[in-house]
Amino acid sequence: MGRGICSFRIKFFGHQKNGVINILYARLFLHAAPAAISSVKFETHHILAGYFLLSELGIGLRELIEQLDATGEINTPIGKLVFPIEAEKEISTFFNPFHQDALVSGNRLPVLTLTGA
Repeated sequence: MGRGICSFRIKFFGHQKNGVINILYARLFLHAAPAAISSVKFETHHILAGYFLLSELGIGLRELIEQLDATGEINTPIGKLVFPIEAEKEISTFFNPFHQDALVSGNRLPVLTLTGA
């Protein structure tokens, strides 16, 4: 990646209860984000939304996906994020190599969407 480039970006929306953040929806934007961006969150008593850079986790994309597959959770600068998965079920994923948010401006924006619960 070029100079000033930091990492892929992860946005999420979840429900928090008793200190546990259950992710209901998350997107992994597979394009380089500016190094100036850092983790941000918005929260109410029960709802939490935010984003962070993959580089803040100290792991790569492959490790992130393997960790989610193995444990259903990831430790982030915002806290531990858990994908609530019932027994015998899996995290739902969808890969879109040309997300429409970027197509309007003529850019390519690959996105991996993850849905739990």
